[in-house]
Amino acid sequence: MQGWGAAQYNTPYVWRFNKDITGTGTLGDLGSHMIDMARFLFGEFQELSAQLHTIIPERPDPTTGKMVKIKVDDFASFQARMTGDVMGVFQTSRNAIGSGNQHEVSIYGDNGTVHASTLEPDQLIWIREEESGQLAKTVLAVPKRCRVSQYADFLAMLDGSVPDGFPSFMDGYRNQEVLDAIVSASERKITVHL
Repeated sequence: MQGWGAAQYNTPYVWRFNKDITGTGTLGDLGSHMIDMARFLFGEFQELSAQLHTIIPERPDPTTGKMVKIKVDDFASFQARMTGDVMGVFQTSRNAIGSGNQHEVSIYGDNGTVHASTLEPDQLIWIREEESGQLAKTVLAVPKRCRVSQYADFLAMLDGSVPDGFPSFMDGYRNQEVLDAIVSASERKITVHL
């Protein structure tokens, strides 16, 4: 979730709103990261339904001042069934006031919930029911060995060694297939099977 595109900021027309350059808006820009994370954590998407919407239909051209019609989404939501019948609900927007670069995941399991967020990248929140029947919430520190090292991983790749878990060309391809399925589901108002 990001807030920079919200109406109160009067964000001008920039390349991110140009369908000829981007193909989609928020979905491709921000949603692609949600898809990548979901595939990393849970496996492949099996089916999904979606809604893409343009909340702010025009933006001012910074050069001419004239209004430009926006043809890409600035809100995207989809729900999916993934490998092992894992169910997921996803949403993203550029109009979420107060969100800088908020990427979160909450995993609801049989024995509790785990929540992680880019807003607090060095901690996990674990919620579970204790024997007393009371809910307990514990903030756990992310172990150093599990922290993201994306720049170090990228440099290692350039140096010829591929770190464990590093995405492949096929990961990018599968991500694009899911993005295309979301667009199709939204446009056709159907559930798409992958």
